[in-house]
Amino acid sequence: MLAVPFAASAQRGAFGQPIYPGYQGFLDNPDGSVTMVFQYFSHGRDPVELPIGPQNRFTGVEDRNQPTTFQPGNHEFVCLIVMENRKAAQELRWTVAFPEAESVTSLDPLNKEYMLTERSRTQANRELDLESALRGVCVNKPPRVLSKRRRFFGGSNGDENQNVEAKVDEELELRGSVTDEALPRDGKLVVNWRLVDGPGTADFVNPNEAQTAVVFSVVGTYELELHATDGELESVAGLSVTVD
Repeated sequence: MLAVPFAASAQRGAFGQPIYPGYQGFLDNPDGSVTMVFQYFSHGRDPVELPIGPQNRFTGVEDRNQPTTFQPGNHEFVCLIVMENRKAAQELRWTVAFPEAESVTSLDPLNKEYMLTERSRTQANRELDLESALRGVCVNKPPRVLSKRRRFFGGSNGDENQNVEAKVDEELELRGSVTDEALPRDGKLVVNWRLVDGPGTADFVNPNEAQTAVVFSVVGTYELELHATDGELESVAGLSVTVD
């Protein structure tokens, strides 16, 4: 049985549900390197801290910049690693042991069944510069900022803004979404809505939440922006609103 880094009885009482690391797949790159994508699923209801060591380690080099704070639920694309070649990639595993039993990612990570789908390839390659990306560690990428409204991607996500209609002095629901792989480890994800341009004011109910409501003061066209930063990198998405 592996040692738990806190008092065992207290930790099991608060966080006793298991955490499973997962392997999403790989992508062969033109330069001979291999992009590998990992996720995790935490069954508990509270965040769990697992420092690098026996309970949270990769093969070869234990610390590959992987998460040490595990949030409840399923979290995809939390660790994207570019390995120098296929031999190195074939040997890569992520092991998480919580609360006791070890869970290990695939023993055959380059099996063709694990090749990333087109959608996953797009997400894996988003804001990834293969020439400058560090090899063998989880790469920090800008937060992904978007809205659940169809076709509302902005900024670095590279799609057209969606025009939305609203009424003066009536709340408009903003269905933004921000995801991030929680890197750098000492960083903090900060989100905020802001008014970029418009004939009046835009009063956000909760400006530091991706999903909130906004009230406009006068008729006209307003340009809003959802901004997110992880303390190192940032992304934005724009939204045009016509108010009458």
